[in-house]
Amino acid sequence: MVTDLLIDVYGWAKGRIGRPVLLRYQVSKVNGQVPNKVSLLLRELNAVRVNAEIEVEYNPAKRLPYQAVFSLLPFPAESVRPVSLRPSFATQQEVIHWISTGENWV
Repeated sequence: MVTDLLIDVYGWAKGRIGRPVLLRYQVSKVNGQVPNKVSLLLRELNAVRVNAEIEVEYNPAKRLPYQAVFSLLPFPAESVRPVSLRPSFATQQEVIHWISTGENWV
Protein backbone atom coordinates (compact mmCIF):
# COMPACT_ATOMS: atom_id res chain seq x y z
CA MET A 1 0.00 0.00 0.00
CA VAL A 2 3.02 2.29 -0.34
CA THR A 3 2.21 5.34 -2.45
CA ASP A 4 4.35 6.23 -5.46
CA LEU A 5 5.57 9.26 -3.53
CA LEU A 6 7.34 7.00 -0.99
CA ILE A 7 8.17 3.99 -3.17
CA ASP A 8 11.88 4.91 -3.46
CA VAL A 9 12.27 5.21 0.32
CA TYR A 10 10.38 1.95 0.90
CA GLY A 11 12.34 -0.01 -1.72
CA TRP A 12 15.68 1.34 -0.52
CA ALA A 13 14.86 0.53 3.12
CA LYS A 14 13.73 -3.04 2.25
CA GLY A 15 17.09 -3.53 0.54
CA ARG A 16 18.92 -2.33 3.69
CA ILE A 17 17.38 -4.83 6.14
CA GLY A 18 20.19 -6.21 8.30
CA ARG A 19 22.66 -3.62 7.00
CA PRO A 20 23.97 -0.50 8.75
CA VAL A 21 22.35 2.91 8.36
CA LEU A 22 22.74 6.15 10.31
CA LEU A 23 24.99 6.20 13.36
CA ARG A 24 25.17 2.71 14.91
CA TYR A 25 21.82 1.34 13.72
CA GLN A 26 20.70 -1.25 11.23
CA VAL A 27 17.29 -1.69 9.60
CA SER A 28 15.29 -4.56 11.15
CA LYS A 29 11.86 -4.12 9.56
CA VAL A 30 10.09 -1.85 7.08
CA ASN A 31 6.35 -1.17 7.09
CA GLY A 32 4.50 0.69 4.35
CA GLN A 33 0.89 -0.15 5.20
CA VAL A 34 -0.18 3.32 6.40
CA PRO A 35 -0.98 5.73 3.54
CA ASN A 36 1.71 8.39 2.96
CA LYS A 37 3.99 6.86 5.64
CA VAL A 38 6.86 4.40 5.78
CA SER A 39 8.12 3.13 9.14
CA LEU A 40 11.58 1.69 9.67
CA LEU A 41 12.32 -0.25 12.84
CA LEU A 42 16.00 -0.04 13.77
CA ARG A 43 18.29 -1.61 16.29
CA GLU A 44 21.75 -0.59 17.38
CA LEU A 45 24.42 -2.96 16.12
CA ASN A 46 25.08 -4.30 19.62
CA ALA A 47 21.40 -4.46 20.70
CA VAL A 48 19.34 -7.64 20.89
CA ARG A 49 15.98 -5.96 20.18
CA VAL A 50 14.64 -3.14 18.07
CA ASN A 51 15.24 0.11 19.95
CA ALA A 52 14.50 2.92 17.48
CA GLU A 53 12.08 3.93 14.74
CA ILE A 54 12.13 6.31 11.81
CA GLU A 55 8.77 7.30 10.40
CA VAL A 56 8.89 8.98 7.00
CA GLU A 57 5.75 10.90 6.04
CA TYR A 58 4.76 12.62 2.81
CA ASN A 59 2.52 15.70 3.13
CA PRO A 60 2.03 17.61 -0.15
CA ALA A 61 0.69 20.67 1.71
CA LYS A 62 4.12 21.48 3.17
CA ARG A 63 6.94 23.35 1.42
CA LEU A 64 9.28 20.44 2.22
CA PRO A 65 6.81 17.56 1.81
CA TYR A 66 8.90 14.74 3.31
CA GLN A 67 9.42 14.59 7.07
CA ALA A 68 11.43 11.92 8.89
CA VAL A 69 10.88 11.51 12.62
CA PHE A 70 13.46 9.55 14.61
CA SER A 71 12.45 8.19 18.01
CA LEU A 72 14.00 5.78 20.46
CA LEU A 73 11.94 2.85 21.77
CA PRO A 74 12.20 3.11 24.82
CA PHE A 75 14.48 6.08 25.41
CA PRO A 76 17.77 4.68 26.78
CA ALA A 77 20.17 7.40 27.91
CA GLU A 78 23.23 5.76 26.37
CA SER A 79 21.80 5.44 22.83
CA VAL A 80 23.17 7.67 20.09
CA ARG A 81 20.70 9.95 18.28
CA PRO A 82 21.04 11.86 15.02
CA VAL A 83 21.62 15.61 15.30
CA SER A 84 18.14 16.45 14.01
CA LEU A 85 15.23 14.31 15.19
CA ARG A 86 12.55 15.85 12.93
CA PRO A 87 14.15 16.96 9.67
CA SER A 88 12.09 17.85 6.58
CA PHE A 89 13.14 17.14 3.02
CA ALA A 90 12.19 18.10 -0.53
CA THR A 91 12.91 14.70 -2.16
CA GLN A 92 13.01 11.00 -1.38
CA GLN A 93 16.74 10.99 -2.18
CA GLU A 94 17.35 13.50 0.63
CA VAL A 95 15.41 11.25 3.02
CA ILE A 96 17.50 8.23 1.98
CA HIS A 97 20.72 10.22 2.46
CA TRP A 98 19.66 11.27 5.98
CA ILE A 99 18.71 7.71 6.96
CA SER A 100 22.06 6.49 5.62
CA THR A 101 24.23 9.08 7.34
CA GLY A 102 22.24 11.02 9.94
CA GLU A 103 23.18 14.25 8.12
CA ASN A 104 21.08 16.64 6.05
CA TRP A 105 22.08 17.55 2.52
CA VAL A 106 23.38 21.08 2.28
